Amino acid sequence: MISKWVLIILFLPQILSETNLSKTALESEKCSPAKPCLPGLILPVWEPQNNLTLSTKIFRGMIYLAGLLYMFLGVSIVADRFMAAIEVITSQEREVTLKKITGEPYTILIRVWNETVSNLTLMALGSSAPEILLSVIEIFGNGFEAGDLGPSTIVG
Repeated sequence: MISKWVLIILFLPQILSETNLSKTALESEKCSPAKPCLPGLILPVWEPQNNLTLSTKIFRGMIYLAGLLYMFLGVSIVADRFMAAIEVITSQEREVTLKKITGEPYTILIRVWNETVSNLTLMALGSSAPEILLSVIEIFGNGFEAGDLGPSTIVG
């Protein structure tokens, strides 16, 4: 019961302000005309873009969906190979010869990589790889000039 009153009190100013909007305020907030789509780098926009029939829109949507699923499959395969490579790198061992107290030498196998450090480093590389690749794709798409996405992605 108390939670209903808290919600009403919290949202009451917003509800009242939306009901008191004047007609001129609504008319002044009209949308500007939409910008036409720019051609994509991998999946370009087909011409014509306007006045399409429903069947054409559905066909184009299915083609784009098939392309998107194919790209997701490619990313999945690359990620599996990347994880297998990480396991190979972190499982490397080398032989170290030590001496016992009696002076007799013996050899042991130690890991080359500290698992924690290597996993954190490779995880950071793997998690930032999509942003870096998006920026590279944008650079190719913009004729080797910085776009809207690139600098903010790298800095952020």
